[in-house]
Amino acid sequence: MAVLINANGQVDASTALTGVYNGNNPRSVYSADRSSFYVSGQGTSGDTTGGVFYATRGSHTATAITGLDATGNTVAQDTRYVQVYNGQLLVSADSKQGSGNSRDFIGTLGAAGAPPTALANGGAGATQLSGFGGSKSGTLVVTAANGNGINPVGKTVNLSPEAFYFAAKDTLYVADSGVPKNTSGNSSTLGDGGLQKWSNSKADGSGTWTLDYTVAAGLNLVANTAAAGTTGLLSLTGKVLGNGQVELYATNYTAGDTDQTYLYGVSDTLSATSKAAGESFTMLAAAPADSNFKGLSFAPTSLAAVPEPSTVLMFGAGLAGLMLVRRRQQR
Repeated sequence: MAVLINANGQVDASTALTGVYNGNNPRSVYSADRSSFYVSGQGTSGDTTGGVFYATRGSHTATAITGLDATGNTVAQDTRYVQVYNGQLLVSADSKQGSGNSRDFIGTLGAAGAPPTALANGGAGATQLSGFGGSKSGTLVVTAANGNGINPVGKTVNLSPEAFYFAAKDTLYVADSGVPKNTSGNSSTLGDGGLQKWSNSKADGSGTWTLDYTVAAGLNLVANTAAAGTTGLLSLTGKVLGNGQVELYATNYTAGDTDQTYLYGVSDTLSATSKAAGESFTMLAAAPADSNFKGLSFAPTSLAAVPEPSTVLMFGAGLAGLMLVRRRQQR
């Protein structure tokens, strides 16, 4: 179900989709115009109900955008956060679902300026952003700048991108869970969880992306082999201020389903390509008992009369200011 909630709390739950994410869950939803949606998520392993789909408001069926696996053409692709930026549909993936589809990266679907409403890229899935990982499987060599303190410098790891935020056409922030699904080649099973800052070689974002640094201080990260604790980040949003600073907000990704979740904040310099001394997250809120913080976004300002819902949420409840999707624990 894709639920529209406007600034005055009016709810439109008319879009109830069938045939998607069977036995599993949707991960994100995006709408530019409140009349159509892109949804992203994972189905049951081996089925055809995962990936990115397009649907119109009030509909009960959806059109596949990502398609099936590249080799057998029988299994759906597993995708995560979906959005349109600068006219381009993008999605993050951290999956090895479907033969020939090991992918841990952020990629594009369809052409810039014309977000697709039918099967994109010939059904081959997202096209990896240039430079986002060393290969299709999204590997990364840890350096002193881009590491999070879990893996030693020089170690190869796989990325595990979740939500992402473009602060500018050439500046991309990524929430990495630290729990990559792939361990291709000689890579470590440990990831690079935390907040990653990527810069593009061209101002319009059409060049190659480079990981400048990873911010993890203040998150109290644990290795993804731990029984409990924070391994990285899940959701992310931000705001560019007039002084060249970027305010970023994130929720944590945990090793256990019942682990405590938090809302964190950090400030970063938009133009910086190296991490500032002492740059660290601050914990802003803890999830209430028997609940998890999941997605978040800025809520619209309440108006005297709003004829159309203007904020998209999926399976969540809104809180004032930053809007958090809170899900009760499944026991």
